[in-house]
Amino acid sequence: MIMDLAQWPTNRLLNTAARLTENTSTDLFRSLDITPSGMAVLRVLSQGLAASRSELGQKLRVRPETLAKLIERLQHGGLIAQSGSVRDQGDVRLRITQEGRKLLDRADAIEEEQERTLGSDEQLRAELISRIRALGLDTEADQKRTPLKLVPKISTQEDTSRSSATG
Repeated sequence: MIMDLAQWPTNRLLNTAARLTENTSTDLFRSLDITPSGMAVLRVLSQGLAASRSELGQKLRVRPETLAKLIERLQHGGLIAQSGSVRDQGDVRLRITQEGRKLLDRADAIEEEQERTLGSDEQLRAELISRIRALGLDTEADQKRTPLKLVPKISTQEDTSRSSATG
């Protein structure tokens, strides 16, 4: 028997909604022949000046090796270009191309149409943003805050007896 959605804990509802939304986005991007990660790169580069690989990696929260493969695919597709010294990778700047902007415009138009069809819940968006910020994941605040610290494991009676038996 399937549990009534109203009985699900909030975190399960959020995870399910996120997964279903991600699947919809992935289908959208697949129809445009780009990955969600590739689209994220285009969105960051479309917001302003060209960025270095390290700046882009920090904004997207991806490892350098992951970003390198992604950049290669986007360059091969003509969606981004680089300028600067090939010898000095620190001097290389990435920018979105006209083709990249066209693709981004098509994606935005499709997303706007989906939002009109499915509706937009501004109150839900505001609540989600508030919760994300409360958890310390606000991208603007990330530059200023100290990293989240893990809570140390609290020793239980069982842990204490186990360590004294082995130690």
